Amino acid sequence: MCKTTGRILWVCGPAVNSWATINTDRSLFGDLCEMEKGLTLVLGASPHADRYSYLATVRLVSQGHAVVAVGNRDGIVAGIPIVRTIPEGTRVDTVTLYLNPVNQRQWQPRIMELRPRRIIFNPGTEDDTFAAAAEMAGIEVVEGCTLVMLAAGTY
Repeated sequence: MCKTTGRILWVCGPAVNSWATINTDRSLFGDLCEMEKGLTLVLGASPHADRYSYLATVRLVSQGHAVVAVGNRDGIVAGIPIVRTIPEGTRVDTVTLYLNPVNQRQWQPRIMELRPRRIIFNPGTEDDTFAAAAEMAGIEVVEGCTLVMLAAGTY
């Protein structure tokens, strides 16, 4: 539940399990930025439990982070539906990448439009050109592992 508006948000924690309707209403996404931990966009989300993006989504949700999961296949991870596009009006704190540099290129302009506080380049997603452009735009660039950051308490 959003602390500001009192509305239930489908993308975070325990509320997901008690609310059966998946709602992608833009107004709900707008409220996410008001959550204490900010909104994390998992780009390259997968419904397959053996994928690191799946594990990261599960751990983010379990630690109370609001998550939007974007991938190229339908599915649900930790109660979060995987969507194929970044919802309009979404205000993002962190983008965590799980796409290799070739597959992330189509997303780079949209990520820059979002103006997140930071972008995490997980192992295998590093792109020096994109990282430099992000830094020039004032976006913090982290080359690291979301899973390790969560485990170490440095997320």
